[in-house]
Formats: sequence, structure tokens, C-alpha cells
Amino acid sequence: MFSQRLKSLRKDKKLTQRELGKHFNLSQSSIAFYEKGEREPDFATLIKFADFFNVSADYLLGISFTPNSNHRISIPLIDDIQYSKGETNLLVNETSYPYIPSKTLLENEQELFLYKITDDSMKDAGIINGAIILLEKDAAYKHEDILLILDKKEEKPLVRKILFKDHMTILKPENHAYDPLVITNQKDYIIIGKVIQVEKEL
Repeated sequence: MFSQRLKSLRKDKKLTQRELGKHFNLSQSSIAFYEKGEREPDFATLIKFADFFNVSADYLLGISFTPNSNHRISIPLIDDIQYSKGETNLLVNETSYPYIPSKTLLENEQELFLYKITDDSMKDAGIINGAIILLEKDAAYKHEDILLILDKKEEKPLVRKILFKDHMTILKPENHAYDPLVITNQKDYIIIGKVIQVEKEL
């Protein structure tokens, strides 16, 4: 099915095999092999073809009959975060929500979850009270990334921008009504995940 759909989409764009190959740094013979069904693309190449023709990967593979159908995944909503006896517990809402991931998320197998904001400490960054944030659990992070953090002393989750400045680690709110926190003891805080997208509502 992939071979037939690739050939049909190429002809719809009035491209030769050589012209299509140039877009992906592939030879004319590589495109010919795909269209004859003698070779299958790897996942990264499949996604590139899907983006180029503005169709879903499922459509190219013959799984879907609708060119622009979106692949949805279910992501849990975290109701609360607790710390007890040296362990962090994410209390998950019983309902998982459908979500259309980006190409990057499809290419990588991150553990994702949603969290609902309950204050306005990050409003100047566009993360308002009641917003839903999409997070990658245990993700690598860098200066100025926005993180979901558990304050073990206060026993509450915080969403803050992390800054590394003059050998200090600072958790910065995006609202002047809140004070930044300077981390003096790393053990007082647990990084839960990195914010990768903000949703206004589910």
C-alpha cells in the first residue's frame, strides 16, 4: 500500500521520481524501489514523506483511508504529587485524554503527562491559572527551561523557570507578585518533568 500511495501522491504533485528524490537527498532509484514495493522506508523517512505530502503516516501505510487523519495518543492527567518515605507518587486522574502529538513526540518515546495549573505564578509566560501543561517526565533540562517541581518542605508542586546564575540555581516565577527561590539544598526539591507545551483547555 505504501508503494501505491507514494506513487499516487508524487504524481498528484506532478513530480518525477528524480525531483521527489532531491527533496529528501535520495536517488531516483531509491524512489523507484519504494514505488515498486522493493524497499520500505525507515520511520524517520516515512515521517518526512508524510510531512512533505501533508498526509498522516497511517495514510501512507494504508492504515487510514483519510489523508489527514491524526494519530492520537492518550495522556494521563496528574491530580496531585506527593512525597512519602523517599518516593515521589504521581496521583493520576482516572481519565486519560486524547492528544495529537507533534512529529518530534512521535519520533521519540517520551513518558508524557498533563498537569492543571492552580495559581497565576507563571502568568507572564502564558501559563495562566487553570491552564493545562504537557510535560515530559524525567526529561533533561537546561537554563531557562520551565519545570514542574515538587517542593518537599512545603509539600506542594511548583511550576517555575530554572536559572543557573553565578553558581546558584534559581526557581523563577513569571509574576512579580511571587518571589524567586534560590535552591540551597538540592534535596529539598524534586524535578518531576519539563514543560513542553501549554494547552488552554482539554
